[in-house]
Amino acid sequence: QTLTYTRTAKIDPVTGAVSDYSTWTPKKGDDFTAVTSPAKEGYIVSKATSTAINDVPATADDTEETIIYRKLGSYVPVVPEGVTVPPGTDTTSKVYPKNPNDPTKPGTPTTTIPEIPGTTPVGPDGTPLTKNPNGGYDLPPVPTDPTQNTTITYVKDGSQVAVVHFVDEKGNSVNESVVEIGDTGKEISKSNVDAVKA
Repeated sequence: QTLTYTRTAKIDPVTGAVSDYSTWTPKKGDDFTAVTSPAKEGYIVSKATSTAINDVPATADDTEETIIYRKLGSYVPVVPEGVTVPPGTDTTSKVYPKNPNDPTKPGTPTTTIPEIPGTTPVGPDGTPLTKNPNGGYDLPPVPTDPTQNTTITYVKDGSQVAVVHFVDEKGNSVNESVVEIGDTGKEISKSNVDAVKA
């Protein structure tokens, strides 16, 4: 945006000399207005609008503001080996929904994850997802950091689940949780845990 300033002066009709300049003043009502950040599918934005600046003096420096777009994470289904996925079942990753009212936040999931016979999908904390009366399972909430993916693991019925959370000394998450699956009564492998620690 560009602001326009004007000033007056006196001109000697004989000599043409210019004097008595007035102060530069902006055009009436001319300010830096807030600009709405355009929505971009699959992204969240750092600010919904730019900063409005009023009463800008003519001597002020130019102003520059950066608005950052960050890519939204996705729900990532993981189907274990040996499980047959019925034809037509969509197990591809799904980007978090956008928020129609606030581009700085993701929306609330309204779709479901499909059902695969003989399995139960669990969220990243190892909790089974809720069965939707219209079919499939309800998706878990978008994580606090919406740029991170949410892994949803289909667990064979009759299996056990172990979830490992990685936190620092203050209890803050430092890595994505690891979900391990094994047959009931058998020791669960820690290969994935070692891989993350490495």
